Amino acid sequence: MLKYATLRIKGTPFYCAPDLFKKGLLKPGMDVCLEHQPQNPYDRNAVAVFLKNSHAMLGHIAREYAPKYAKIVF
Repeated sequence: MLKYATLRIKGTPFYCAPDLFKKGLLKPGMDVCLEHQPQNPYDRNAVAVFLKNSHAMLGHIAREYAPKYAKIVF
C-alpha cells in the first residue's frame, strides 16, 4: 500500500540533493524511500530519505517528526 506525505527533508546540502537537482534528476513529487537509522549517533529515531529510483541519500526527516516515522518504516 502506497502512502503519501509532504515532509521537509533536513540536511540536503550535505548529501547529493543539490547536485541531483541541478542535473534535473531530482524534482518535486518524485518517489522516495524512508529508512530508520537507530544507530545514528545524533538521533536514535533518525529516518533517512533516499531517492527511490537511484537510492541516493537526500537527507533526513526533521527530528520532531522522526519518532513517528521511525515506528512505521522498515
